[in-house]
Amino acid sequence: MRMNHMAPWRGVVAVVCLCAGLMADAGTVAASTNQVMSVNDCVGKALAGNPALQAAACRWEAAKAQVSQARVVSNPQFSAEVESFGGSGEYRGWDAAESTFGLSQEIELGGRRSSRMAEAVAEADAARAAYESLKLDLVRDTRKAFLAVVLAEEKWRLAGDAVRLAAEVEATTAARVAAGKTTPLESGRVRVDGARAELARDDAASELESARRRLAALWGADEPGVDLSREAFPDCPVDIPPLAELLAGLDRTPDAAGWRAAIRAAQARLQSGKAARVPNVELSLGVRRFEDSPDTALVAGIAAPLPLFDRNAGGVRAAAAELEAATLDEAAGGSALRLELCDLYGRILNQQKRVAVLKSIGLPAVERAWVAAQAGYREGKTGYLEVLDAQRVYTELRVESVEAVAGLLAALADVQRFMTPVMSLEAK
Repeated sequence: MRMNHMAPWRGVVAVVCLCAGLMADAGTVAASTNQVMSVNDCVGKALAGNPALQAAACRWEAAKAQVSQARVVSNPQFSAEVESFGGSGEYRGWDAAESTFGLSQEIELGGRRSSRMAEAVAEADAARAAYESLKLDLVRDTRKAFLAVVLAEEKWRLAGDAVRLAAEVEATTAARVAAGKTTPLESGRVRVDGARAELARDDAASELESARRRLAALWGADEPGVDLSREAFPDCPVDIPPLAELLAGLDRTPDAAGWRAAIRAAQARLQSGKAARVPNVELSLGVRRFEDSPDTALVAGIAAPLPLFDRNAGGVRAAAAELEAATLDEAAGGSALRLELCDLYGRILNQQKRVAVLKSIGLPAVERAWVAAQAGYREGKTGYLEVLDAQRVYTELRVESVEAVAGLLAALADVQRFMTPVMSLEAK
């Protein structure tokens, strides 16, 4: 039954092979003895060196420390008190003084400690979910940035091919001018078109450098410093589940886990607000010594605030509103994720069809037209404008082909972002 659902994806393997073929045709852009990095190498460097991910890890560690702190009860309080001295009459001196030494301990009531611990655990879960979500985002962004570099490199190569083709046309035109088959004016137009092709190649080289810098920025560097492998996403998934299965799996993503953790934290804050209505009790026990006799006595006490004016009604209402907001955030975020995934799924299907058409129909047709136009121009059967138009269509369609493959693989990387289930979220 599953294979029926997989029918729309059978062509993806062929598409990836097409991408590999397009990239293999590029050759080496520049001779270099640098180390070659694959997409997985780049992902590893990003995970190890991305400052934003490291900051998220620190926030997760801080949240786990808060869980430990939330379990701690308050410290006992030591007190020392001396009375009945330095007065008048029989209390003038120290002989009638009374010294009291005691300990007091606050007892939390109303479930304060349990709700505080529940809130800390939920906050730690939310911090971990944020870390896992950012980690998946970083993997996706690194894959797409790597692909952007490969695409920019391919465009640079195609721009170089356009310069070479323009040079061939210019040489043919020069020969035709020398043979008196065309005017020098046509030769000038050819040189202008050649100059434009060179400018386009320079623009492509600039975009390639920018793409390399954007990739290196993901691990905190200014430039990759190494060559990139010509393989384009060799580990990009080609066995994509049906859309219904992907939608069902959204509940296992870090995003969904983060929303659930936010709801639990809001619930704990609401419970804390209700617990604050019950005043804490402070118990004390001490020893009193009398200076005018060898006698001692125990002193015990209990103290609690009277909730006459502050019942934390505003705090409870605020916590209830925050809980409602967290619940609505989960609903809104889940709806946005489902919409994004459906859009990506449709984009993959469209890109797959586009690549297949370009591969099977578009590229062979324009290549044949370009070869025929060149041959006809050399033989004087076609004019320069026909050659120029054939060259333009041939170059543009080759660029469109690699852009279509890149778009498909980028969409696959986006979908893979939602195919990684979240780990069991439990604060440690």
